[in-house]
Amino acid sequence: MTRQLTTTLIAAVLSLVAGQAFAGSVTLDTLIAGGTLTSGDKTISDVFYTAVGDMPPPENIIVTPVEDNGNYGFRFNGGFFDIGGDDMASDAFIEFTVTVNDPGMEIIGATLFGNPSVLGGGNGLAQITETFLPTVTDMQLEIHDMNPGGFKGLDSLTFAEGHTTLTVQKDILLDASTGANATLSFFDQYFTQQPVPEPAAARMLLFGFLGLLGSRRRR
Repeated sequence: MTRQLTTTLIAAVLSLVAGQAFAGSVTLDTLIAGGTLTSGDKTISDVFYTAVGDMPPPENIIVTPVEDNGNYGFRFNGGFFDIGGDDMASDAFIEFTVTVNDPGMEIIGATLFGNPSVLGGGNGLAQITETFLPTVTDMQLEIHDMNPGGFKGLDSLTFAEGHTTLTVQKDILLDASTGANATLSFFDQYFTQQPVPEPAAARMLLFGFLGLLGSRRRR
């Protein structure tokens, strides 16, 4: 099968997934142009996207609000792929800011879920690496399919402190050798949350600690 025919078939299949209509969905180019999208009490804004290789243009990527057990997030559907045999990887970078609209809640963790796949008989890598800014600089999420190396479709983490605003950076790397294709048709981003600690409770803890410290000094 020629590279051109393989490319056409994969693009057609993945575009069917990306082209499905979902309630509340918008295309990524709408967000890049200054739009926002809200899922529950979370809103994404300030979206940025760049891509090289076989990655889809932003108008072919659909972003949809999703929810899982009270945790709100966003699904990205698109025909991300890399056709093996051209000695060049395909890479996409997505950045956005997520803001908590409910003043009584804060983000305490994040989950990344998707379907990176390496198909065919050759070697390859399909991987999403995710980092967070501005204050969370030492934690990241990663899902991947590696041939050889294995599959990991889910990753999650808990932050050391709560956040009402986060900048999320996703790097999508697809690299297939001759005889293989690296693909990704969707990935989900969820944010776990908790109530913001009440100032009164925080003050009580502080006073209790100071009282304990004072009693130890007197002894």
